[in-house]
Amino acid sequence: MLAIALMPLVSLGFSCERSYGIERSVHFTQFPDPACVRSVIERVPGIRGYDEWQWPEEGATGQDPNRAHHFAYDGESVRVQLGVFADEPGRMRFVQSYMRANLPMTRREADEARSLMVAVEKSLVADCGLVELQSSVTERCAGVSCD
Repeated sequence: MLAIALMPLVSLGFSCERSYGIERSVHFTQFPDPACVRSVIERVPGIRGYDEWQWPEEGATGQDPNRAHHFAYDGESVRVQLGVFADEPGRMRFVQSYMRANLPMTRREADEARSLMVAVEKSLVADCGLVELQSSVTERCAGVSCD
């Protein structure tokens, strides 16, 4: 009973969080080859390392409606999240983001994150044929300028 009484207080606290960061996204019709994405991340200058995971586990088909593949790559002072997932049947969503809550980022961090994102996207166009990244990327910024 006490848990039920405290729920409004807990949710009120979370509603006051402020988000800061950059998100770049685009839709694809075909799931990109994770090996090609991995190869790009390994070669982009300024990326020092990365982690990778997928859902569901190995062996899933490209038609799985819940399929998702994620990378988190490190720059000098940022950790960018990159994900590709099935948004709806026949449509995949590609998202890169550098976000955080309640802690404004410096101009240097925003510039570094955005620069890495753009470099990854350009290499994905050139090396993996993801032409949607040339003109269809939507960029959203919160608490920081996208200039």
